[in-house]
Amino acid sequence: MFKLSTLVNSNKHNKQGSLQFNKAKKKTKNKPQASKKQSVEIVELEWLKQLVNKQFLTLIFVLSVIISAVYLLPKEDILPINKIEISGSYKQLKMGGINQNLEAYLGQGFFSVDIKVIQKNLSLVPWVETVSVKRIWPNQLHVSFKEKQAFARWDSKHLLSTQAVIFKADSKNFQHLPRLNGYSDQSAELLQRYSEMQSEFSKHGIRIAEMTEDSKGALNLVLNERLKVNIGSENNNLKIKNLLAVYPTQIKPIAEHIKTIDFRYSNGFSIAWTDEYLNLKQSGDSKKRGNNNV
Repeated sequence: MFKLSTLVNSNKHNKQGSLQFNKAKKKTKNKPQASKKQSVEIVELEWLKQLVNKQFLTLIFVLSVIISAVYLLPKEDILPINKIEISGSYKQLKMGGINQNLEAYLGQGFFSVDIKVIQKNLSLVPWVETVSVKRIWPNQLHVSFKEKQAFARWDSKHLLSTQAVIFKADSKNFQHLPRLNGYSDQSAELLQRYSEMQSEFSKHGIRIAEMTEDSKGALNLVLNERLKVNIGSENNNLKIKNLLAVYPTQIKPIAEHIKTIDFRYSNGFSIAWTDEYLNLKQSGDSKKRGNNNV
């Protein structure tokens, strides 16, 4: 605008230029008003910036003091833990021992308490499968855990969980569970093998009460709590298939008289009879011979 006014003012004899100058002059009358508004806005913005800067600096100062205090003070004295919440469903866990373990962490600082150490200590409890420990602001801990589910008896002092973990427990209270035993580092394979076999045996009304594997890989079964079956270490899948094929017609009707079935033969199996059945059979044969003599 100022450049246009100057140019028109230098050409006095140009009427068109005068009009243009006059129009330009009218426009320049509004200019001082605009500059006043702009100056007011600039003053207001400057005031607002100063206020924000002061608040920001104050906030930075306060945070610096807090951080310095937290850093300089012993962490054990900052927000001591005064409550520990425990959650989880359980049947076998003894909560007295877990509570006693956790009491040691009451009074420790919120920031200094070692979560990993707590988890490690609780995971050593035999019946605990998983454990999680979390801080709850400002002075609490929350402990949640999952209990192991027993799948089978391993020996007199250990059980096997559904996750194939062997853990310490008094197995005499779990006589209703099947008994599995083999190499401890192959517990997962043994559990899977049992589950697959039991699925097939169940179709014939057979429960595998025991399944053990010795150091040579020989498989031995106890069916329906009493019938012992020696499978051996070779061609086990084929032998089990043959066992299930003959069981309904040849074994089940006389199962109460059978002590052991031995499948460790390449072309068949043998049967060992119970002592009661042998005695009964011998007495029956003697009576038959006596009657024949008469």
